[in-house]
Amino acid sequence: MFVTHLICSFTTGGAETMLVDIVNRQVAEGHRVTLIVINDLVEERLLRSLDKKVQVVRIGRKPGSRNPFLFLYLNIILFRLHADILHCHDCVIGGMLLPVFKKKLCLTVHTVGVSDKYFFRFEKIVAISDSVKQDITKRTLFCPEIIWNGIHIDRIKKRKSLEVSSPFRLIMVSRLDHLVKGQHVLLKALDLLVNKYKRPVSLDFVGEGKSEKYLRSLVEKYKLQANVNFLGLRDRNYIYTHLHEYDLFVQPSIYEGFGLTVVEAMIAGIPVLVSGDGPTEVVGQGKYGYCFEKENAEECAKKIDCIIQDYAGLDNFVYKASVYAGNQYSIQATVCAYQNLYESMTSDKAK
Repeated sequence: MFVTHLICSFTTGGAETMLVDIVNRQVAEGHRVTLIVINDLVEERLLRSLDKKVQVVRIGRKPGSRNPFLFLYLNIILFRLHADILHCHDCVIGGMLLPVFKKKLCLTVHTVGVSDKYFFRFEKIVAISDSVKQDITKRTLFCPEIIWNGIHIDRIKKRKSLEVSSPFRLIMVSRLDHLVKGQHVLLKALDLLVNKYKRPVSLDFVGEGKSEKYLRSLVEKYKLQANVNFLGLRDRNYIYTHLHEYDLFVQPSIYEGFGLTVVEAMIAGIPVLVSGDGPTEVVGQGKYGYCFEKENAEECAKKIDCIIQDYAGLDNFVYKASVYAGNQYSIQATVCAYQNLYESMTSDKAK
């Protein structure tokens, strides 16, 4: 099958990381794959992680541009490619394509709150989690099907046993965007852990983004310079190699459609503490990880303190979480589900 993936920008983020895995797996299974990046926002390192058999087309549009020639150019490329499936990863792309492509168009919605303005342009709509599906069905007339995100579980180094470190090592892997990801909540919780609970703790932020300056100012405000490290952007090989070295993964999301990094931490064999609909769903509403009310720093700090106290007895809990994540969120299952979707679309089109 010939699949063309379309995405607005190709910078480091959950959707882009997921897309790399899907595309590479599709190529490995013998499919012909093209990736079209519409905007001129491209992370070259991420691009290099694609299989060399993937044809990459860069349209070079400036974000927000309404240049009709670029849209014409995009549609001409699609006519010439003659792909079986046009798989979009941003809903606005539906507004850029001619109606003649509709029978080939599917859309993956990667987060909550996405506008449904162009949903009618797509033949199939996919949500990456039940949280995203519920968000869409509550706000719109559309009812997407769910295809879970997946990862290469065999590439993640696993922790063999749980022993409390001193200081107790926390990690968060995410774009630095506190209004969405909630890093400010975690910093306030860290302040409480250090000054109220008197816990020796450290926190590593992995990622970069527009909130870095603000978050650094909070570190100074709370006098946590000795406790917090900003490690910047790290590739997945680094994360998969070092994640198991930490004592607790925290994802204090305010808005989150899924939580791929939460799955990675579960596979690595460390406890996870999360908030937000998507991450809470990933951990089975608390069955495979710990949850706290979003934006509630006090509860976050209290949960971390309890985890530290109970740490020696968490081995079985963490093992079950790792097994569950490995069974539920493999890249093989994700690609298989998309293949079934594509085949249903092409068979419907033939009728």
